Parts: sequence; C-alpha cells; structure tokens
Amino acid sequence: PCVTSSPDSWIWRLKIFSFGKFRVVLDDKVLAVREYRGSKTLNLLKLLVALGGIDVPVVKLVDLLWPDADGDRGLQNLEFTLRRLRKILALQDTEESLIIHKAGTMSINPQLGWLDTWAFNTHVELFERHLTEKNHQLAVWHAEKAIGLYRKDFLADHDEPWIMEKRHYWHQKYKRCVELLLEHFREGRQWQRIISLCRKAMEVDPLSENLVYQLMHALHSTGDRAGAVKVYREFSSLLRKSLDMSPSERLKELYISISGNTP
Repeated sequence: PCVTSSPDSWIWRLKIFSFGKFRVVLDDKVLAVREYRGSKTLNLLKLLVALGGIDVPVVKLVDLLWPDADGDRGLQNLEFTLRRLRKILALQDTEESLIIHKAGTMSINPQLGWLDTWAFNTHVELFERHLTEKNHQLAVWHAEKAIGLYRKDFLADHDEPWIMEKRHYWHQKYKRCVELLLEHFREGRQWQRIISLCRKAMEVDPLSENLVYQLMHALHSTGDRAGAVKVYREFSSLLRKSLDMSPSERLKELYISISGNTP
C-alpha cells in the first residue's frame, strides 16, 4: 500500500505503530493490552503486521502461532482468534471489516488501516527513486519522513522468535536510508545536517561506530573540535561498558588527528 499521508489523517480508522513499542489506535483511542483478551489475539495482529499485512497466507499464520496443532485444529484456533480480533477491532458505523480474510489469505484493510511499516517502506522507496533521478529536495523530504517514523527497532518490546528476522530486515533498511542520506549531505558539505542526522540516528544505534565517525568529522569541519573530542570519549566509554571493547583503529586515528592526543 502507498500510504505516505500522516497517521493523523482522518481517513485512517486503524493505525498500528510497530517501530518501538507496539501500539494500536482505533478511531483515535489507544487499545490497552487487556482489551485483546489473550496473548494469541494480540500475537495474531502482531504477526499479521510482521508478515506485511497484505495477503498473508493463513497456513503461515497457523504454523507460527500453533506449531504443534494438526491442520484442522490449527485452522479452528485461527478462526476463533480471528473472530475475537475482529470483535475488538469492530467499527461502530460500518460493516466493513478492518481484517480481510479470503482465498486462504489475511490482510489489514488498506482502505481503512495505516501501518508505520507501510509508510516507512513507501517513503524509503520514493527517497531512493528521487535520489536516482536527482530530485534532491524531494529525496531528502522522503528520507527524513522515513527516519522520523523509525523511532526504535521493530517491535522492540517483544521477543517472539518470528519477530527477529523482520526486526533485522527493517533495521537494515533503516541503516541504508541513513547512510544514503549522509552520503548526500557529505557531497554538499552540509555539516549541520549531518550532525543533526547522526545524533538522531544514534538514538536508535548508539553503538554505531560509523555514525560516531561521521558525527566527529562533521563537528570538526564546523570548527567544533571540543565537541568532536567529547563525542569520541563518550562513545569509547559506552563501548567499554556495553561490549567491553575499544574503538577501531580508524576511529582512534580520527580522534588523534582532531585532538592531537593519543586515546
């Protein structure tokens, strides 16, 4: 689905946020966990989102949610859980369902529902297209929209095994978006925009040495030598506490060239 409009738009009856804490908003009301009446109902919705939200094979949902159930029993479990989910997500003024189940697949209704993953993916695709076509202003706009949507890693507060692969997928897509935007800013020597982007991206990836390197270089290029040195020392301390590691030789060399001191 092409859903680049804001989640605040009136057209979306259902809004699902999955970058960071999983949050579902139905007609502007945030649904509390207790309203799902069981973990399987919540997991069905999360899994539907994780698998793309459109034309997800029912067999795959059953296999992941009820791996030990035989075929018929698994399908019965799915039907029961789907009825419960549809009741929770029922709209008062229309018979149209937010969850579409047909031809062996399940989807979130793209006419009524908005997912941050859908919007993020669309913005990233448009960023890369406009960048290739050298429509730089539009490219940057879409990139910044995508990065703004990626508040934290996908379903960061959940640890189900089937989430990990999707979390890695979205994180890699986010990293590529940040790296391409940084490269674009470097070509234009837009140091302040690099500084701002690195600081924002480090909220998601605090242990990214590449972000630290880019930030230090940009700060030094603006004449903020002290700021660059401070970034290195804070990162070095964080790396030691978190992973019991030291910065790479590449980062140490940048620090020495900026500070004139050996770390």
